[in-house]
Amino acid sequence: MLTQYIITTDSATDLNIQMRAALDAGCDWVEINVTPAVSDADITATVNQFRPEMAEKNAVLIVADRYELVKELQVDGVHMRDRSVPLSKVRVALDAWPILGVSISKADDVHALRSSDIDYLFFEPALPSGLDTVTATAALLNEKIVEAPLVAAGGISADSAMKVIEAGANSLAIDSTIAPAGADLTEAIKTFINKFK
Repeated sequence: MLTQYIITTDSATDLNIQMRAALDAGCDWVEINVTPAVSDADITATVNQFRPEMAEKNAVLIVADRYELVKELQVDGVHMRDRSVPLSKVRVALDAWPILGVSISKADDVHALRSSDIDYLFFEPALPSGLDTVTATAALLNEKIVEAPLVAAGGISADSAMKVIEAGANSLAIDSTIAPAGADLTEAIKTFINKFK
């Protein structure tokens, strides 16, 4: 089971701390999803700092929404949480190579993506209220309406993740809430990953 770690923060310092924790824990897929308080220059500095290690570990790096920065940095892909930009425009801007993930808010969103060139769907929140949506979305994907794996996020812990997998998610996404207050983030991520290897 692929586990994606999502860095959510409004601090450039915390961006580096969470990236370090994710890589030390063995995450092979990391997404940078930061507020506008973290500038493109801050993201660029972090990417340049960790790029050699990510390449060595064969880790995938995704940046949320900032598709122009993704192209400039030539990272692995973009996750379009913001649906105000047409996906066709994003795909043309990126060319064919980068991964393109798209957030959905309900199962019926899959129908609107039928002809889109996307690589994964992302649904949040998965728990506790979103399990029915995960199941309904997985059913639509099984019908090949869109051929893309489903990543589920939101409220997922090591104890509750199996419910999301059973509901039909192909992959899980976690963030810093995986670690209780005062706990070591690296160890919390590592424990989660090892449980689902």
